[in-house]
Amino acid sequence: MKTTSAAVLMVWFCLGVGCSLPVSQQDVLSEVKQASDAGQAEDAGQVEDAGCIPPGSLNDWPVKVLFLVESRGSLCVLDPPGSTGGANSFCQTFFPADGGTVPGRVKALQQFWATHAAATNLWASVTWWNPGERGFSFRPVSGGLPAATGAELTNALGKSGDLEGALGLAKQRLEAEMQATSPALRARTRYQVVMLSIGVPTPICSANDQASSYATVASPEGRWADSPGSGAFCNSGDPSTCDPVTGRNENDAVCLPGFVGGSDRNQPATLVQLGAQIAALKATYGAGAVSLHTRMLFDQSKLDACGPFCNDVFGVPSRDAATFGEYVLRALATAGGGTFDRPPSPQQLDLSDIEVAPVREVCRP
Repeated sequence: MKTTSAAVLMVWFCLGVGCSLPVSQQDVLSEVKQASDAGQAEDAGQVEDAGCIPPGSLNDWPVKVLFLVESRGSLCVLDPPGSTGGANSFCQTFFPADGGTVPGRVKALQQFWATHAAATNLWASVTWWNPGERGFSFRPVSGGLPAATGAELTNALGKSGDLEGALGLAKQRLEAEMQATSPALRARTRYQVVMLSIGVPTPICSANDQASSYATVASPEGRWADSPGSGAFCNSGDPSTCDPVTGRNENDAVCLPGFVGGSDRNQPATLVQLGAQIAALKATYGAGAVSLHTRMLFDQSKLDACGPFCNDVFGVPSRDAATFGEYVLRALATAGGGTFDRPPSPQQLDLSDIEVAPVREVCRP
């Protein structure tokens, strides 16, 4: 395994004090299906033949949107303002907030809630994963986006971009939601996962450190080597000593809960597999619709302004970050049966194209 200079490691670890959601590889890659749900999913199909939705029955056809929002320290560069905690942290030292700007990701969520405030059948959840699981369960959009959500998305940035943990979280939460829902109601529900992300997973770890060749940005298919900025991290770590909430081990060092040193983590092929597994929940549980959409949080002008200092904050050279991130997010959307969009900057992010219509057309008078 290649090692890096102390300077590179310092940049990788200084992006915050948090870590990612605790999702073991077994949890991430397993296909969970309760025995009772297997039969229920088959019986629920009769709802599909019910025709259009009768007037006044729209609330019986819910739409549930899970926003999976990345929360790593480098967002204070690409989508400011942001804070990794503490007056002397990376963001405050090099990218102080101007005091009046709302991050594009937060502004887009606020607009989504405001636009659909009158919808009575629309439910949403905002979840982020640095460190540990944050956010809340599905709630009616009509109740408004909690101010605390926007504040924490801005002021509690973490360190890593553990996309594998994030997708594992989305899959687990949707499964739990479906298992707690009656088969008939599941068949009438549209489930949407919307990932707002830079798209560059960090750290990428490979179980094979002796391959003759590895994938590159120019040829992204296949196995990727350990992230240059990860140092010895990918080959060390005991998941049993990693606190699932703080993302720190018994020595107070940053860790990935559930990650076993020397194994794969955040390989693009695994991420795509997870995207496909999320979409497959429709058939597994007899849901009305399930899809995964991706929106890219990137502003090349801000990255260029950052200059050489930002060369290592993504785990790949800054010149390659946008290309690699777009590749990953496009592949995820394709696997998840959803859509991809990359606005010129996060401030121009628009979530109005996210499908909020029920799975069945409303009957005309």
